[in-house]
Formats: sequence, structure tokens, C-alpha cells
Amino acid sequence: MNGDLRPEIKIPPVEGVSNADFVASREQAVEKVAENIIRVPDTTPLNDQLISAQQAVSATPVENQRIVLEKVEKILAEDMDNIFLSLDVNQQAEFKKRGEEVSRQITKILSKGSLSFKKIVNLIVSWLRIIPHVNRFYLEQEAKIKTDKIMRLNSKK
Repeated sequence: MNGDLRPEIKIPPVEGVSNADFVASREQAVEKVAENIIRVPDTTPLNDQLISAQQAVSATPVENQRIVLEKVEKILAEDMDNIFLSLDVNQQAEFKKRGEEVSRQITKILSKGSLSFKKIVNLIVSWLRIIPHVNRFYLEQEAKIKTDKIMRLNSKK
């Protein structure tokens, strides 16, 4: 080793090619590979607000609807992890499937612009009724809390 941290590599001689020519051609190949590497600029956002502002300005209506759908799903999923884990496998699948349907329906309601608090509450209550042995008042309370959050989400738009 010549002060490098890399071990020396002994290259066996090739007939008709000098060692210096081989090393030079190897270096040229490495340079060509390095030139062809596509460098992706670092677009790491500084914070979530930056992403929201960029999405709001540059997003198409379909992207906006997808973003709203994700936010609605997040609101519906809040504080539901313990309940979800207490269900059996079939009920979990039904709960998840119905929750996704409800979030899509709520997103449609929000995109139309005609907000109906009662429709959203009813959708959420019908979804939460999948949970066995739950108090009706708890269902209504959870549905109203989630609906309030969804309405605030829509008012921020």
C-alpha cells in the first residue's frame, strides 16, 4: 500500500496491451460512467407547510382530491387503532374496507362544495356501527368529533 487505504491490485499482463494502456483505459471508463450518472437534486422539504403550499399552487384537481382523501382517512383513523386491533380478522377487513368507502364519499361531498354536516355524521356513524358492543352515544360523539375536524379541514381550503 502506498499510503492509500486501498490495497494494491496486481493486474495480470494481457498480450498486446501494456499495463499503462490498461490503467489509462480503465480510468477513461470510470470517467465516462461518472459523466453518465444522473444526479437528482435534493428536494427535501423544510417542513410540512412548504409541501402544503407547493401542493396547493401546483397540484391539479385530481391531486388536490387525493390529498384531501388522505387527510380525511387520517382523521377517520385517529384513535381507532385500539378498537381496530380488538376486532377479529374478518371484522378488521370489513372495518377497513368500509372506512375507505366512507372517506371517498366524504371527499366527494367536500369536493362538491355543498357541505352537509348531517350526511358526514351519518356516514361516520354507519361506519363505526361495525364495531360490536359499542354504546350508541359513543358512536355519535366520535362521529361528531371527526366531522368537526373534517369541516375544519375543508374551511382551511
